[in-house]
Amino acid sequence: MKFGSTVPLSDFDVKATIVNQIRRLSDPTYFPKPPRVLDIVTFSAHTPFELHVRSAEIAQGFYGALHDLQGRNSTYYNGAAFQVHDSSLIWRYSKDTLVPLLLG
Repeated sequence: MKFGSTVPLSDFDVKATIVNQIRRLSDPTYFPKPPRVLDIVTFSAHTPFELHVRSAEIAQGFYGALHDLQGRNSTYYNGAAFQVHDSSLIWRYSKDTLVPLLLG
């Protein structure tokens, strides 16, 4: 299960909200076997997520400077900062852009 919020929440609040949402599904009218929450076995917060760059910083060349880091000190970068939060695009960027740079 994934959980997202437009406002910062504590881990406690996120877990409580998840449990409460699952409990909302316990209406026997719609769910003959309502789900139960016994325990949250694994929890991992990926914060901050989807950071944004202000338009003024973009206008001042933020992304150009970011891409200029590629290859500096023989180091190459990849991730959502260079693409979007879409793993297929990140893998494609690795295959089509970074691997040729490393092997070139």
